[in-house]
Amino acid sequence: MLYKHQKALGQNFLINKAIAAKIVAAGEVEKTDLVLEVGPGKGALTDFLIAASGRVMAVEKDIRLANGLREKYNNQPNVEIIQDDILKFKPTYYLLLTTNYKLISNLPYSITSPFLSKFFISGKIEKPKLAVLMVQKEVAKRLTSLPGEKNRGVLTVLLQSCCQVDYLFTVGRENFQPQPKVDSAVIKIAPRKINLEPSFIAVVKAGFSAKRRKLANSLAGGLGITKASAIAIVQQSGLSVNVRAEDLTTEEWQEVWYNITK
Repeated sequence: MLYKHQKALGQNFLINKAIAAKIVAAGEVEKTDLVLEVGPGKGALTDFLIAASGRVMAVEKDIRLANGLREKYNNQPNVEIIQDDILKFKPTYYLLLTTNYKLISNLPYSITSPFLSKFFISGKIEKPKLAVLMVQKEVAKRLTSLPGEKNRGVLTVLLQSCCQVDYLFTVGRENFQPQPKVDSAVIKIAPRKINLEPSFIAVVKAGFSAKRRKLANSLAGGLGITKASAIAIVQQSGLSVNVRAEDLTTEEWQEVWYNITK
């Protein structure tokens, strides 16, 4: 498939078949599985998903790539190419329901945060039963960071609050065409059977609203409460008044949220 990539869409095509096979293996894909793939590009990962799964639904925003994939897989009965923007895509329209599909993709770099928010945090759509995603290495490190690490942020806390997130392996930039300026990594996300309350999301965002400052100061500014009230909430949660947002575990964030909303 001859094609000039579109930089605006974050297109970097995987060219290493061994990496594609490793991603599919990490997803424990079986013949009974329905798999949603985002940004199939030229089909490097799709080839292995078709062979391993029962059915593949591949969502491609670029109409030229989508048409090329339809031609490539014209004789494959277990793959459907959908030309759509995944950020506007409605899984239930295609009967993608919780526990009945897996999400395995080499995500376009530019959509990682809104994509993760939509599929795992918002609670507005059906989550996959398992996801294996390739993202920028820096993003993968951030999403799997531990309390106390400086790269821990809002998305990290929210995603870890509703999912088990694991860093699987690094993928060097030389495995893509055109070659990006950064390395990638593959993560596994196993959603838990919980939905985050909007008020919890608001509290976490407030806590990180002035990162590197003490949590009480951030909560005061982010929630519009007095500093004295914020300090009291932090202390009621069993935390030091000197603690910062990135220091908290997801359980401690739940405690802070409880003491704010009780």
